[in-house]
Amino acid sequence: GIIICNSEELATTIRKIGGLGFKSLTAESGKVRTNRDKLQNPNWDRFDEIGYNYRMNQMGAAVALAQMERAEYFIDLRRAMGVAYTEALSNSDLLTPQQVIDGYYHTYYTFSAKFNGEKLGVSWEVFRKKYIELGGDGIYAASKLQHQEPVFRDRKIGHGETPVAVDLQQNLMNFTTNQANEEERNIQIDVMSRTQKYFGDTLS
Repeated sequence: GIIICNSEELATTIRKIGGLGFKSLTAESGKVRTNRDKLQNPNWDRFDEIGYNYRMNQMGAAVALAQMERAEYFIDLRRAMGVAYTEALSNSDLLTPQQVIDGYYHTYYTFSAKFNGEKLGVSWEVFRKKYIELGGDGIYAASKLQHQEPVFRDRKIGHGETPVAVDLQQNLMNFTTNQANEEERNIQIDVMSRTQKYFGDTLS
């Protein structure tokens, strides 16, 4: 991946974490071999941080750079899909969209909504199955909470209870937002409306 920051100290640390911990790495340069005489000297200290081999290869970096230059374009596509979902669910009893606070906006990596199917006697799984059956993209669930996963649960890592988060995790629906154009967005909105209608939900 790529990390962008405005701190020289943090950028240097990040480079070292991703570059085996070489002390020659800086915020501006990812070069390890800054001085051949030092690097080839058996007495030279090479590492001053614990680091991993997370360096991006040149091909991957070239593709990432090209995509970063189009970041606003891709974000705008996701936002358009998110706004369309929000409008479609404005009067829904089945799905409650995530709140958007005044003065802010979401970039919608996915469009998340709380599923209230119990009110209408509809299960999460049944709604998802019908949505896909009618031509919609897959609906993703939220990951389990960290303390529920085996690596933490079995080691008894974590404490306390999080009933609100546990309930929300079971009822979140994450809809795709990677549609390439208005035509593809309209397909998802049409499917959403037909699925709502099938289950007797209130349409916008």
